[in-house]
Amino acid sequence: MLALLFALLSIPAVPAQEVITGIVTDTQGSTIPGATVQLEIGGAVILELQTATDGRFTFGIVSRAGARLIVIAPGFSRYELTISAETRQNMIIALQPAAFFEAVQVTSTRS
Repeated sequence: MLALLFALLSIPAVPAQEVITGIVTDTQGSTIPGATVQLEIGGAVILELQTATDGRFTFGIVSRAGARLIVIAPGFSRYELTISAETRQNMIIALQPAAFFEAVQVTSTRS
């Protein structure tokens, strides 16, 4: 019995995984399906997924230290958030429309 207890206590603890969940919307509150959600740690993307048809995403992280959440969707500005102790589940991420640039080229002609 004592040997079993010792064996159980000597097993290394597996870090608990936290779950981060959220929904990606536009500024009007409409969901954005297919947005790319990335988890970056130490400058490297370690996880990438697409939002579901209802704009929701879910992933687990072992540590929040140095982690950033990046959301990218066509037609919208890139969104970045440093994950901290205040980062919660069921986040609502409202993406801003991307800046619109239009170029007009004018040329002169001689007649």
